[in-house]
Amino acid sequence: MNLKLFKKNLKFFKRKKKEIYKLLSNSIDSKPIIKEYSHFINIQTSEGIYIENLHALKKDLISNLSLSIFLPEFKEDPNLEDYLHYRITESMDKLIEENKDSAYYKKVFLEEKYVPLLFLNGLGTGNIINIIKEYGIDFKYLIIYESDISKFTASLYYVDWESLYDNHNVYIVAGDNENKIKEGFELIFSEINPVYLSFVLFVSIYVNNQKHLNIEDIYKKVVHVSTKGWGFYDDEKVGLKNAFDNINKKIPYLYKPSIPIKNSNVFIIGSGPSLEKDITYIRRNQNKAIIISCGTALHKLYKENILPDFHIELERENIRRDILLELPEDFLKKVVLITADVVPPSITSMFRNSFLFLRTNSTHQFLLNPSLIPPAITPTVVNTGVSLAVIFGMQNIYLFGTDMGYKNINKKHVEGTIFDKKKYKYIEQHTTSYIKVEGNFEKYVYTDDILFWAKSNLEKLINAFPDRNFINFSDGALIKGTKKPDNTNVLKENYVNKEFLKSNIYSLFSTNYNDFMKPDFNNYYVSCIEVMEEIKKIITKSELSNRVDYLYLIDEVINIIKKYKNNEVVNTLLTGSVQSILSFLYKAVLLVPEEKNLFIIK
Repeated sequence: MNLKLFKKNLKFFKRKKKEIYKLLSNSIDSKPIIKEYSHFINIQTSEGIYIENLHALKKDLISNLSLSIFLPEFKEDPNLEDYLHYRITESMDKLIEENKDSAYYKKVFLEEKYVPLLFLNGLGTGNIINIIKEYGIDFKYLIIYESDISKFTASLYYVDWESLYDNHNVYIVAGDNENKIKEGFELIFSEINPVYLSFVLFVSIYVNNQKHLNIEDIYKKVVHVSTKGWGFYDDEKVGLKNAFDNINKKIPYLYKPSIPIKNSNVFIIGSGPSLEKDITYIRRNQNKAIIISCGTALHKLYKENILPDFHIELERENIRRDILLELPEDFLKKVVLITADVVPPSITSMFRNSFLFLRTNSTHQFLLNPSLIPPAITPTVVNTGVSLAVIFGMQNIYLFGTDMGYKNINKKHVEGTIFDKKKYKYIEQHTTSYIKVEGNFEKYVYTDDILFWAKSNLEKLINAFPDRNFINFSDGALIKGTKKPDNTNVLKENYVNKEFLKSNIYSLFSTNYNDFMKPDFNNYYVSCIEVMEEIKKIITKSELSNRVDYLYLIDEVINIIKKYKNNEVVNTLLTGSVQSILSFLYKAVLLVPEEKNLFIIK
């Protein structure tokens, strides 16, 4: 036990890492009792007594390591075949699939003893860090989770934290509050190279928390969310053109929120499989609530002879027009459309009336600077529907067919939508990996990465509006913050008149754009060219002859992107595609043996 090192570490944290020093100072009264023996260290903390066997740690290190991989999957979409982003990632993925060795990354790790990202699930005395370094394993990023801060105090006697911080990017998450742990991971992931999140070395020797939290599972779920929503260049380009074309048509635009309206009810209708069981309830109560159909749910409502008050569209692809053309023209002319401003302009003329809202985090948001930014409207149109219901002042928000998961992975939508037709089947999210989550009525259901992301965003939105009631009829994934239907929250007779609610919603839109937009058309084109020229320069001067060269290139390009992080237009337009292409490059580095000599991108 090194008292001198203990004092040095305290001085370092006090000088450089004041947040950690504060935690350590608060726990100093309960600092661990440490007794050393030959090859053994007894650590007595507030949670109990632990025995660390240094000899066993060194001997069994490799068997206690776990390599986890979350590589990007290429998804075919004929609607994107003309997109530059799509063509690049498609060609990269094809080469990888033809030449990959699925176990190559394990072989490389054992030979090179290097991973960009190391995760310690539990710290013990911290000697595990010293043993890892003695074994020759090197890393760029180190994330440490420790449930008991007093145990972290023990590491001050054994780990040279100043040296560790000088040579690596170190992040520490402490405590046993699951929400705070997730927030900690999200913050870390926003700072490190996002490409490297797909490959991590887990060390889980000191797992101990009183709540029995599965930290690896929490980590993986946050990774699933953090690596989604990057967007890509072609999508932004199309959305930018569509948005300005729609605005030029002087369509009313959402510019302010409503105050909450007591006893107001809204039905948010998604097209999940469980919608079927609630059709009778929706039909019987349709005069007591505003009915909002989301995306393909409109087709089911048409077949059930239920006319929604509003229909919502979110996406910019032309396929959305083809899908709507599957419905009779006279039916659409009875429906009012509330749509993201990025949809194809032809869609806005298909309905009785159309109204626009901002597609948040799109390039034109930072060009137009509108007064109202709708919160958490992505990734699914159900997210959009709930967000708009909050903005419209609805007090009681009822969810139908918003399953966010599957009881049966072979049945992803309710019957009666466009997914009954073979030509639209490819649109359904296809994946080979599913996440097991708690069900709303069942013990558990399965979800995929997109729906898990959607569920997470929905939960954040719901948590932000505790003054609203969210009642989830859907028989899918549990959405935290919602209530199950019972006698206390089903529709009452003292509901607000629908015509009043619709009139109030219309009042939130305006065509006086100058009153609530502040356009800023700085010369962003020049900045975009500067970014691409810098990236081109890095690639041109790189040797790119082996794995190390490619890891260096990935770091260099990400550093260029980060340099422009505060330039929101450039960041939104370019970052997603650049990160996605680098992710496929990293996938090749991990799975394709060097002797295949595929690494030629100049």
